[in-house]
Amino acid sequence: MDNREEKTYQESPLATLKFGEYSFPDLSGKRLAKNTFYFKTMEYQPSLVKREIVFSNIGVEATELFGQCPKGGFFWRIMLEAKYHPP
Repeated sequence: MDNREEKTYQESPLATLKFGEYSFPDLSGKRLAKNTFYFKTMEYQPSLVKREIVFSNIGVEATELFGQCPKGGFFWRIMLEAKYHPP
């Protein structure tokens, strides 16, 4: 979330959500590893953004929904799914 008028990466965001920033162990088995993720899909509709997120080094996937509500509100929903356990 940010309040920028234009796209730029030099300004700090208004709020930040950090989930699963590190995992243990790294490939050496001795240190914390910084988790990385990529967006598997991104869909844009007039009042909704839907993104599917895959973490590259942990068995978690997420679906993010961000949209506009009536009268100026918004909603943000993140659904997590563990891929290393049965549903």
